[in-house]
Amino acid sequence: MGNRKKYHWVLFLIILILLMPQTGQGAVMKHAYEVKEHKDGYKQVIIRDLNRELLLKPGNTIFYANGEEYYTEEPFVMKEGVLDITEAQQRFIEENIANKKILKVHKGVAIDRVKYHKNVPVFTDLSMKKIIEQIPVNQEVRVLETVLDGYFKVMTPAFKIGYMDARFVKLQGDTLPAIHNNLDKVNKDKVFIVSQKEQKLFVYAKREDDEYDLEKEIIVSTGLPAEHTPNGYFLIKERRGKWFYNPKYQAGGHNYVEFKGSYLLHSVATDKNGKPKPDRVEKLGQQASMGCIGMSIPDSKYIYDHAKANMLLVIDHETKKIEDIFSHLKKSADDPSILVEVMPTIEETAEIEANDAIDL
Repeated sequence: MGNRKKYHWVLFLIILILLMPQTGQGAVMKHAYEVKEHKDGYKQVIIRDLNRELLLKPGNTIFYANGEEYYTEEPFVMKEGVLDITEAQQRFIEENIANKKILKVHKGVAIDRVKYHKNVPVFTDLSMKKIIEQIPVNQEVRVLETVLDGYFKVMTPAFKIGYMDARFVKLQGDTLPAIHNNLDKVNKDKVFIVSQKEQKLFVYAKREDDEYDLEKEIIVSTGLPAEHTPNGYFLIKERRGKWFYNPKYQAGGHNYVEFKGSYLLHSVATDKNGKPKPDRVEKLGQQASMGCIGMSIPDSKYIYDHAKANMLLVIDHETKKIEDIFSHLKKSADDPSILVEVMPTIEETAEIEANDAIDL
């Protein structure tokens, strides 16, 4: 008899839990709304009780708010005068802060680089094996998220979600999109930040209390506007060398360190005898290379000695703050729920050898 009462009590608790309002990512709030047709096929949605307006694109995953374009992983659902809003959407509407489910759209352009001359592939995932769409060179693409190691999560013109190699996407006058990677595998002893606007490389070293001090500031030359040094979050690679020379370009460089395929950190271009070319030395502090990051020979030796494999290199148009980068790392460790992608182990394939990559 006692066991039967216990069973009934457990059953009652289960039913009670099932009937309770659900919270978390799956929670859905219902709001009355009005909708008006808008130009270019958008729907102007007025959410009465929240006193907010959204412009929804057909499909309800792309929307405008406060003059900015956003992507929502879960579409807005409208039916019979009621708008279903997820918890992430509600948080964005109330606080006006993007989150891992609501991503600000950045604009980029597919560019012609070493591998692709007509179309740039978009892949289903970070294995970079299955292509879902080919983007014609110079075609605009929506960039949703920065992904380690040198990738972007994008939305294609056909509204498909996939991944592109950051080397073949040029951001349009904007800072990097948010990154939500698990960066736990990064070697955090030092971090390297390149500002394309300032043409400087900042080296930060970790203290015993896990805070960071600026250790060195280096004047560099990144890619010319038509040659493009890619923006993104990259891992420093093992591949490096004291010297290379490319007869095709009649130029070489000292102390090269790879950060993504044929893209390297190294000295300014030199002649076949290893002597720096005067015109390239004069252009330090200006965009002058074909994509690599050039610097003085002494500075390249410092990078060669101190930039270890799996350390983080962040390249952005604006100067990225060390506090912003490592506040994310701390949040990642404390709250795994903020992570979107798990850092994959990806082997580079068909990359150009060091003597084919030259900073001219």
